[in-house]
Amino acid sequence: NLGKNRFLIKSIIFLQNSKLFLLTKLAVFKIKSLLKKNNSEPVNLFRAMLKKSKVSWNKHDHKLTETNYRLNLTEMATLARDKKVQLVFSSLASNFSDFGPLRSEFSSPAQDNSTKKIKMLLSQVKPLLKEKNFEKAILLSKKAINIDSYYAKSHYQIGKAYIAASQFSEAKTHFKLARDLDKLHLRSCSKLNSIIHKIGKEQKVPVIDMEESLKAYSKNGILGENFFLEHVHPNINGHLL
Repeated sequence: NLGKNRFLIKSIIFLQNSKLFLLTKLAVFKIKSLLKKNNSEPVNLFRAMLKKSKVSWNKHDHKLTETNYRLNLTEMATLARDKKVQLVFSSLASNFSDFGPLRSEFSSPAQDNSTKKIKMLLSQVKPLLKEKNFEKAILLSKKAINIDSYYAKSHYQIGKAYIAASQFSEAKTHFKLARDLDKLHLRSCSKLNSIIHKIGKEQKVPVIDMEESLKAYSKNGILGENFFLEHVHPNINGHLL
């Protein structure tokens, strides 16, 4: 597995500093887009990154990432200490309420009837929210979660329902689960943020809890489009803070 090869990982990271390497990557994406039939739009690099073969994570992938993340942070701390450079870590904040999971997957191969039932239940939630029938929207979302609690979209939908019903504590819980269960892992999960805090403590590196700092200035303590343009990149308000 390439994720176990630290030399290869470091080599790729080193190459990111090369303009030639980056231009080559852009050229490859561009050529691929031109070769596609009936292509009327320019290549979208963000969408190109979302191919399942490259981004979708399973438990094994996540464990490898956690290991490499710990090693990377530890190496950063050691290098900074050796060079007598002041280093500060920061937790990684992301959009909870206005950016749903990009890929929801069922836990283990679920029964066809179960998956259909979950999708049917969730399809009724948005219309109910428009009708301001929050109680029923929450009830149907709970039924979907009871069938399979690992399906990220169910948690996101019930989070939206709880916000609409002004039940913000419950909304925060489910938005966090929706982010952490998203199989297209573009937002830092709770586990990776906990690693930042742990390595910071072990290496005596100060940690700015950016996620909690932004929450303190967010209405009802929920991060959304108030501070983010999409999934992780801050808007002008986020940059000002």
